[in-house]
Amino acid sequence: MRLIDTDMTRTEDVAIAANEVMVAVSRDEISLLNSAIGEALEAVEEWEFQTRVGYTTGEARALGTRLRELLRETHLPE
Repeated sequence: MRLIDTDMTRTEDVAIAANEVMVAVSRDEISLLNSAIGEALEAVEEWEFQTRVGYTTGEARALGTRLRELLRETHLPE
């Protein structure tokens, strides 16, 4: 996951790797995804997490951390 410069308005300006997908999401949507990850980590036992979710708890925590970092990086003053 990486943050694309918001000054780039055309997808031709951004190099996308073969294993990447570009998606435009709002800060609220990032927050929702982060909350959902947190809820899944709380609700699903660690021993069954990978079977039910498809990823390890470590991978889920790492993604949650990255989403929180993105929220901090994109904080807009009120």
